[in-house]
Amino acid sequence: MENRCSVACAEIDSLREEIFMILVLRPEEIDGLITMKEAIEVVREGFIEWNKHPDFSEVRHRTHVPSNVRVSVHQGGLPKIGVTGLMTHCEWTKNPTKGGHSIEAFPVRGRPVQVLFDAENGELRCLIIGEPKPKELSLSGVSALRTAANSAVGTDVFARKNAESIGILGSQNQARYHLIALREIRKIKRVKVYSPNPQHRKDFADEMGSLLNIEVRPVESAEAAVKGVDIVVAATSSNVPVLDGRWLEPGVHLTSIVVSNIGLKRGGFVPKMRQELDDESMRRAEVIGVNSRETIRVDQPGDFVERLEKGIISWEKLVEVGEVLNGVKPGRTRDDQITLFKNTGGVGISDVAIGGRLYRLAKEKGLGLELPIDGAEWREPL
Repeated sequence: MENRCSVACAEIDSLREEIFMILVLRPEEIDGLITMKEAIEVVREGFIEWNKHPDFSEVRHRTHVPSNVRVSVHQGGLPKIGVTGLMTHCEWTKNPTKGGHSIEAFPVRGRPVQVLFDAENGELRCLIIGEPKPKELSLSGVSALRTAANSAVGTDVFARKNAESIGILGSQNQARYHLIALREIRKIKRVKVYSPNPQHRKDFADEMGSLLNIEVRPVESAEAAVKGVDIVVAATSSNVPVLDGRWLEPGVHLTSIVVSNIGLKRGGFVPKMRQELDDESMRRAEVIGVNSRETIRVDQPGDFVERLEKGIISWEKLVEVGEVLNGVKPGRTRDDQITLFKNTGGVGISDVAIGGRLYRLAKEKGLGLELPIDGAEWREPL
C-alpha cells in the first residue's frame, strides 16, 4: 500500500510540476527555432483573426525619456494558438546623418522580451528573451522577423501573382530578411539592390545570391533598382524619401517599412517626421494596403499624415490586409495597377503569433528553462 501511494504521489507531483511551470526561452534557444515560412503562416493567421476580432490587437504604445531612450509595447492575442500577451523592447535612439541624409540609428538596443499568457485562463506560460531569428538567417535586426513576415503577407495580398523580380532599396539586415520572406510568397528569379554604400550593396548581392542561389545584382542608383522589376522593397533606415514615384512602372508593387517617430518629434529629438516615400509614390498607388487604419490615426506615420492633410491620398484609398484576406475588400484588381503596402508596424498580434509558435516548438523540443513558479497569482474556486 505504501509503495502504491508513493507512486501515485510521485505522479501527482509530476503533474503539478508540469502545470505550475513558467518556461523561459533564452536568446540561444530561439535562434533558428522557427522558419521564415512558419512565421509568415502564423502572422497571416493573425491578420485574418484580427480583422474578425478588432480587440485581438492593440496599437503600439511608446514612452520616451530625456536621454532619447524609448520603450515600445506591442499587445495582442491569438486564441487559435492558445496565447495572448505582449512584446516589449527598448532602444537608445539617435538620428545621425549618413550619405548626406538623416537616418534613424540605435547605438544600444535592449533585449526584447515577450510575455505569453494562456488565452483560456490567463496564467503566465512563457517569457521569451531576445530577438527571434529564423533558421535561414541568424542575423540581428530590430523586430526583423516580424517586420519581414508582415511585409510578406502584405506583399502577397497586393503584388501580382506572376511577380518574379525584386528591386531592393537598402542593404542591411532588414533588407536581407525581406528578401528571404518574399522568396516564400513568390518565385523570385532576379534581384537588384541599391545602397548608397557601394561595398554594402556588393556584399549584399554576394551573400544573398549565394544563400538563395538566385541572381542578385548591385546597381548604381535607386532609380536603376526600381525600374524594370515587379516588386520594389524599401527596407531602409532613412528619415527622408528614398525613391521618386515617377520611376514606378505600371503593374509594380511597392512595399515600404519605415514607421512613425511621433514620440521623438514631440520630444524635440528630431525636427520632422520620418518619410521613406515621396508624394508621387503615394499619389500613384491606386491601392494602399496597411496593417491597420487605427495605427495611422494613433501613431501618425510621416508617410501618411501630410499626404492625408493635403489630399494627396484619402482614407478611402487605404485597405487593411485583413480585409482582403477575409474577402471584405478587394486588393489588386488589375495587373497594370500600381499598388503599395505600407508596413505601418506596431502589430502586437504578429509578435504574439510568432511567440506562440516559438513556445510550442520549444515545448516539443524540450528547450528552455522551466521555473517552478505557478503561472497564476491566485485561483478562485470554481
